Amino acid sequence: MKISGLIGLSFFALSACASSPQTEVKDADERMVQQCQFLGHVSGGSMLGGAMQRRARERAQNEAIREAAKLGATHIVWRNVHSTSSQGATADGDAYRCPKSLR
Repeated sequence: MKISGLIGLSFFALSACASSPQTEVKDADERMVQQCQFLGHVSGGSMLGGAMQRRARERAQNEAIREAAKLGATHIVWRNVHSTSSQGATADGDAYRCPKSLR
């Protein structure tokens, strides 16, 4: 019984550590998306704080990337990525779908 519990905890811990979504949404700047279709604004957040600010920013950005992927985006232009030790992190961006020639 202890072994099965340990295996279950190990699986949970490994699945919780996945930091980046399995998408093909790439970071971009304004120049890169000039010929692309704007799909909408996306955002993400994380309540982690304190010494975990870097991880909180990653989680917030990953949430926004997943939202962009649901829209069919190929690129994201970050507008604001912010974290504080007491309030966690937020990430806001614009999602674009670019022609295959620009991917």
